Amino acid sequence: ASWIANKLVDGPIELSSVRVERADYVIDSLRDMKEHRHLAVNWSAMLKAIRSENPQQGRNTGREEAVKQRVLLRMFAHAAAQEVSSIAPTERKGGARKRKRSSNTHPADALSAALLKNLPQLLTAYKGDVVALRSLTMLPQYLMPSVFGLPARKTEFLALIKNLNRLFQDSTDETVLQNVTTGLLTLSDGGHVRVGDVKMQIKRLSMALQDRLMELLRSTNHEETEEGTRSQSQSQKSKSSRRSRRSSASESTRSTIGTMSPEAEMENSLSLCLLRWRVLLKICPVHLLFGDSFNDDDESEVEEFYNTISEAVAKRLQDRRPITKQTDDEDDDDEMETDSKTLASAWKTSDMDIHTEVGSSVNNSLQLLLSIVAWTLLEACERDSMEEDEDGSVVLRMRSRLVKLLGLCFDQYIDESDGIVYSDAQIEFANVVQSAAAKVSSDVRCLFARDWAKAGGTLKNKLAFVTDTQMIGGSVRYLHQRDDELKSDGHDEDENGNTDELVIDLIVPIARSLTANWNDGNRKEAGTLLAYIAGHTKSTGHVVQDAARMMKKINPVRYLEAQMACVRMGFNKWLDSEPEISDDPSEDEEQEFKEAAEVHGQMFHDVEQQARLLSRSLGVGKLGNENVSRALTSFMKEGVRFAFDGDDGVDDEMVLGSRFPFLLILSKYSNWAKKNKYALEDLKQFILEKEDALKSHPEFNDVHEDDLKALRTFKVSLGMEVTEVAQVVSQDDESSEDDGSAVGTPSPSKSSNASSRRRISTAGSQRSRLSTQSNLSPLEEEEGTSDDEDTSPSPSKRRRVSKSKIDEGDEESDAESEES
Repeated sequence: ASWIANKLVDGPIELSSVRVERADYVIDSLRDMKEHRHLAVNWSAMLKAIRSENPQQGRNTGREEAVKQRVLLRMFAHAAAQEVSSIAPTERKGGARKRKRSSNTHPADALSAALLKNLPQLLTAYKGDVVALRSLTMLPQYLMPSVFGLPARKTEFLALIKNLNRLFQDSTDETVLQNVTTGLLTLSDGGHVRVGDVKMQIKRLSMALQDRLMELLRSTNHEETEEGTRSQSQSQKSKSSRRSRRSSASESTRSTIGTMSPEAEMENSLSLCLLRWRVLLKICPVHLLFGDSFNDDDESEVEEFYNTISEAVAKRLQDRRPITKQTDDEDDDDEMETDSKTLASAWKTSDMDIHTEVGSSVNNSLQLLLSIVAWTLLEACERDSMEEDEDGSVVLRMRSRLVKLLGLCFDQYIDESDGIVYSDAQIEFANVVQSAAAKVSSDVRCLFARDWAKAGGTLKNKLAFVTDTQMIGGSVRYLHQRDDELKSDGHDEDENGNTDELVIDLIVPIARSLTANWNDGNRKEAGTLLAYIAGHTKSTGHVVQDAARMMKKINPVRYLEAQMACVRMGFNKWLDSEPEISDDPSEDEEQEFKEAAEVHGQMFHDVEQQARLLSRSLGVGKLGNENVSRALTSFMKEGVRFAFDGDDGVDDEMVLGSRFPFLLILSKYSNWAKKNKYALEDLKQFILEKEDALKSHPEFNDVHEDDLKALRTFKVSLGMEVTEVAQVVSQDDESSEDDGSAVGTPSPSKSSNASSRRRISTAGSQRSRLSTQSNLSPLEEEEGTSDDEDTSPSPSKRRRVSKSKIDEGDEESDAESEES
């Protein structure tokens, strides 16, 4: 242990960052060496070494000595875990093991005896060292029932579980809380004689935490005036300190506790109490924590507890969400009602620390409520499977409350374009609660599967969650809001290969809920996710590509429809973002236009790259599914129809032929279309019919040559004859598809109003779009369609496709034909 500690602290490493878990490798090595294996199970020698390093010996502990203590504890914990894991679970449960007893005591029995005698004292001695406690609290789950079930061990066992109870109420470290909960739950499972004692201790822990939570909720009541709240908080904090000094002393983990306001300190205490509940309920079933629940004649104890927390969270969220006021502007030429936002009164105070604590409370509460819903759902399904009378009403009421809370979280969305200056505290609060809501929304959608709606008149049919469009819209909007952060440097896998936290917050929740319900999944939501398939970062691309593989495996036809939604949304975004310039620009304006044009061209290249990767994700060589092969023809026709006609059911304000550049994106699928010659002929005929209708259109002469060039390039990619097109560039001059170069990228030009793609452009419609962006709108789709988003803004200028870029597109299409 001394040698390991010396090596671990060699260098400018903070004590909190020392990786004591590396000591596990030493234990594993000792166990693998037959001649030294006895060292890894010599519990008395290990405990003697640990006691000799007891931090309460009265001597100063140096840097290396502190790490040595932690290493010893880690080695002991890992050795115990390895030894107990070698015993079959059936032998561990019950009062006596079925294995034959030998004349020698089994190492696991000696371990349990040593732990019962020493662990309570060690927990007390190291209660100030979080890292040491993480190792010590792993040990109770390795106790053998055959040892602590003996009458002589009862006193030691009761002392241990009482110590664990106190430690859980005092600790603020999530890992320690998880270990203690796991230990108590493990000890409560099995047929040994101490089960009743453990369950009673768990119930006492639950009652103590309930009392503490109710006290804190009363103390943090925000319905009173600011002055009244402050004096009440100070008074009740003082009373709470006298009643429960142990809990109050350990509530805060902040170094700035002395500078926080009394309200912020109380909210911090509430957040930590909710953290304990969150950990406890995530591991421990509700029937061990509460009394007789799910009483049909009266509101159950569980549901009452659930409602109390949800109401407190709802109040905090309502007090902080941006206030939207609708006003009538008599001077507005468009005679429209406009929405204006103002800050809630909670954000006009000088105490900003409290909002950080409230955000933490909301996060813990949402996960706590989700755990209760999950346990309630499990018990309801178990009763239903046993043909008991179960209508699922309690589950549905709880879910309804949770969904409303999630909506309040998504209402915290901040649109920085509305002219209001938001504080950093409010922006951080909005991000915290929306991130928590996105994760919990994903879990709710996974728990209550859409497929259950097909289960007939069963309980699952009642519980199927199909009205999730608001949750989808909130998650997607939050993803778009933080898209720039996702693109920035530094968000990738860490040195251990773990996915970055921002990717987990933004990408993973959408990917999980989509793949869990993909047979009935939302195509627009999937299109939004697939737009990241190229990946702003390595970890982003990996998550999306994994989700794409699952969606293709589950329902490949729907996956193809989602691809259409993806490329269309990307194309419309490119149309909407074309830079503009005045007729008589200054040098600065020309420079800004040049830079914006480069960004605009890169956007088109990004959409092409998405389409290329999505096309490749369909397979290699040939499509393995005949349904996909047939669907691909419909896919290509839909892309051609969109290029010629625009969105279905929407008045098209675009100039004829303006969407033909979309065919350059669609050409990335030409290789697949050419694999079925009968379907290809059908597609060619469809294109010719659309082309004939185009030529007979009265505005045909106004179609830009660049747009016609895009059409001709697409036809060449399908092997169609082109009679009215300039000679296509030879394939000998083409660049390889895999060289990463941008090809076929239309670019804006400095053009006058004569080049506008839009027939009519109104300021009113633009203002209306801006106002709707701040409201949480559902992300809906019609069944059996893959339409793009309904509120996608339209461009205001005509884009002229660069001739040189189109030639490059011809080259790429020829290259793909040759490659096929």
